[in-house]
Amino acid sequence: LYYELRREVLVWATHLEPFFAVAGEHDLDETFAAAFLSSQAIGDLTPYKNIHAVSPAHYFVIREGQVIREPHWEWMVRNRFSYDSDAEYDEQFFHLFQHAVERRTGPGAPVLAELSGGIDSSSIVCMSDYDRKAKGATPADLIDTISYYDDSEPNWNEKPYFTVVEEARGKIGTHIDVSSQSSTFEPPAAQYLWPGPDGRTLLAEQQLEDQVSPKGYRAVLSGIGGDELLGGPPDPLPELADYLVSLQFRTLLRQSFSWGLAKRVPLLYLVRDATAFIVQMYTWRSRVALVFPVWLSDSARRIAARREIQRLSGQRIGLLPSTIDSGLTWWSIMETLYRPVKRLLARREYRYPFLDRDLVDFLLRVPMNQLKRPGRRRLLMRRALRHIVPIEVLERKRKAYVTRGPAIALAESKRQLLSLMTHSQLQEHKHINELTLQSALASFNALSDKDSHGHMMRAIQLELWIRRQASNRGLSRFCSQEKEQ
Repeated sequence: LYYELRREVLVWATHLEPFFAVAGEHDLDETFAAAFLSSQAIGDLTPYKNIHAVSPAHYFVIREGQVIREPHWEWMVRNRFSYDSDAEYDEQFFHLFQHAVERRTGPGAPVLAELSGGIDSSSIVCMSDYDRKAKGATPADLIDTISYYDDSEPNWNEKPYFTVVEEARGKIGTHIDVSSQSSTFEPPAAQYLWPGPDGRTLLAEQQLEDQVSPKGYRAVLSGIGGDELLGGPPDPLPELADYLVSLQFRTLLRQSFSWGLAKRVPLLYLVRDATAFIVQMYTWRSRVALVFPVWLSDSARRIAARREIQRLSGQRIGLLPSTIDSGLTWWSIMETLYRPVKRLLARREYRYPFLDRDLVDFLLRVPMNQLKRPGRRRLLMRRALRHIVPIEVLERKRKAYVTRGPAIALAESKRQLLSLMTHSQLQEHKHINELTLQSALASFNALSDKDSHGHMMRAIQLELWIRRQASNRGLSRFCSQEKEQ
C-alpha cells in the first residue's frame, strides 16, 4: 500500500500508477537513490519523492498533516518456549506450517507456487500436496509450480532438485530459463516504475505470461524467509552470546567446544566473537558492515549512513542477543520482499507462508539449539518434514547464489557501459563520481571482482531507469531542465 501527503490531501493506492494519474511529475527521491546504489534495504521508500510504502507490521495514523507509525505486532520477543521434548517442537512447527500454507492456498482463483529446488520452496509445495492428498486430491489437482534455472551457472544447477520434487508429486511444472548473460544494458522498452528492468525485460515478461497467464493465477507462493528464520546460516554466535549474557559459563564452554570442533575454530575465538556480537546487538550496530561502493558520492554516503542508523535504532535493553538478532533478521526480510511493481503485464499477489505471523512468532520464541546445532543446521525443519519432503532436497547443502553470469555480462560489455556512464544522469544528480565508476568498470575482472558486481549492477540499473524516465516527459522530470533564455 502506497501513500502520499499533498498538503491537506492524502492519496493512497495499491500500485504506483494512480499517483501519476493525479499528478504526473515526481522527482527522484535522493534517499531511495542512496539506499539503492549502496545495496541497502529499500524499506518503505519508493523511487519517487514523497511517495512511501506502508511499513510491514505497522499501521499509520495520519492527522493534521502528520504521519504517526505504530507497530501492530512485536517481533522482539521477551519470552522463549520451553517444551519437554524435540517431538513437541516438531509437532507444533508442523501444525503451524501446515496452517500457514493452507491459509494461502485455499478456495478461489488458482495459485502458482515457486519451486526452486531449495528446502523452503520445496517444503511449501510438499506441504500443500500433503494437505490436498489428505482430502482426496489426484496429481492433477495439486498446486501448479514454476521453476527458474540457469544452465550457465555451474554453482546454481537447480534442475536435479526441483525435478526430484516433481517426480515425487507426479506433476511437472513450468520451467523458465533466466540466464543473466543475455542482459542488454539498454533502457527498458516500456515505462517501468521501478529500477531493474533493461531492454530484454519486457520480452522476457511476455514469454513468461504466454506460459502462465492462460490459467488465470491470482497469487504466487514464495519461500522467502525460511532460510533466515529456521537456522539456515550455521552461525553459533547468537546462541553463545545468550549463554554469556545469562552467565551460563559451563554451558557456554561446552557449546563453544562443540561448535569449535564442527567449524574448526578455537574455543577462545568463539568466546571472543560472541562477546563482540553482544556489543553489536546492544549498541545499535549491524552485524554486516555497511560497505559503500568507491564511486558513491559523499552526499549519497551521508544519506545512506544516516538512514542505516535510523533503521537499526530501537529499544534493546533486557532482550537476549539472539532475540535482537532474530528480530533484526525478520525486519530485514520484510524490508527486502519482492515488489511486484517491477512487472507491467501482470500484478499477482505474492504470498509468503514462512512469514505467517503465527509461525514467525513461534520461530522467534524457539530456543536456538532447536533450530541448529553443531554440524546440523535446519534441525527443527528437517525433523518435522522428513516424511513429506524428498530426502535429496531436505538434506542438500545450502543453495548457491548466482554470481558468474552477471559478472561475465559486465566484463563483456565494458565498452557499452563506459559509454553509458559518460555524462551520466547519476553524475548530473550528484549520486556518483563518474570518473571513479568508469575506472572501476574499465578494470573490472569477472573472476577476481565478482563480489563487487552487485554495486555496479545497481548503478547501471538506476542509470538505465532514469534515462527511460526522462524520455517520457508526461511521467516525471528526472533530467535537468534547460535554463530559460
